[in-house]
Amino acid sequence: MIITFCGHSKIYDGREELQEKVIAAIEEFSKLDEAYFRNRENYLKECDGIIYAETENTPRKYAILKRNEWMVKNADYLIACVNHGWGGAAKSLLYAVKHKKAYRNIGTKTFEED
Repeated sequence: MIITFCGHSKIYDGREELQEKVIAAIEEFSKLDEAYFRNRENYLKECDGIIYAETENTPRKYAILKRNEWMVKNADYLIACVNHGWGGAAKSLLYAVKHKKAYRNIGTKTFEED
């Protein structure tokens, strides 16, 4: 199971509450893949490497957007902390909504599917 995260670069209030919400979301998603969490240490020891998003042919101006889309596409679940509708985190969450990716936004912004 692959879970990816996105959120605004600055969070001013409620960091402890936010941390609790992230943990609760991970635990909720883990109910679908309990074997992973039971064997997490073994999986990490057997990790073959790190996968990087292929953005080298993307203009610098759009590289972060393409990387975020790649992360959403290649994850099973997205946990987001999005409080407003602009910026990279909001675009990532909207991308997940439009592509019917399983997600949980622990922030305040909601997006309706078109």
